[in-house]
Amino acid sequence: LKQIAERLLSAVRAGDTPAHTDAGNTSGRLGGDEFVVLLDGLASPEHATLVADRLLGVFAQPYEINGHEIYSSASIGVVTSTHSSASADEVLRDADTAMYEAKLAGKGQYVVFDVSMRKRLQNRVNLESELRKAIDLEQLFLMYQPIVSLQTGQVESFEVLVRWRHPERGLISPGEFIPLAEDTGLIVRIGEWVLRNACAQLARWRATAGAAAPRNISVNLSRNQLFQ
Repeated sequence: LKQIAERLLSAVRAGDTPAHTDAGNTSGRLGGDEFVVLLDGLASPEHATLVADRLLGVFAQPYEINGHEIYSSASIGVVTSTHSSASADEVLRDADTAMYEAKLAGKGQYVVFDVSMRKRLQNRVNLESELRKAIDLEQLFLMYQPIVSLQTGQVESFEVLVRWRHPERGLISPGEFIPLAEDTGLIVRIGEWVLRNACAQLARWRATAGAAAPRNISVNLSRNQLFQ
């Protein structure tokens, strides 16, 4: 964090550096690993992206810590004065929204805020709330994809796939809710539910089908589950 602060002070030109209070510019650490830079008096809003590009290059360089080289990328959200805001809090909110979009796009990038991001963020917040309820309301269910032997043509096993049937939106793609579950930590709870129900299904198959039941099933686990 100290090295990042030092790089912030040295990487930006004198005319728009956050260190030069006489220019009306400022910077600060919001908390954790988040910093904010306020650039004042730029010739055009597009010049903010030039600064963002320069900072990404600076942050991509290795950090020297206790004799070791550590690499750490950055994600930058940019909001310009072309978007009217009622307060400083709204400016920071929009910058944070753009930064989150940059993280989703892949680290080591910057994203310039636009108003459509607010709607996407709100949709994500709503989906997260509905996903939490979906677990309790038993809207999740399992499907079993057969794994077939190419030599014998027989079903050898099943891969367990979790699906979400929303009461209003119908089936929601795993590509939409699984990444959300990963980001929010809900994947641990969902993964445990999947594992327990899949094992129970295998037990029922063995009880009813005997030797004809599949020998095993395959369950996808999140690395977040393995950590626990």
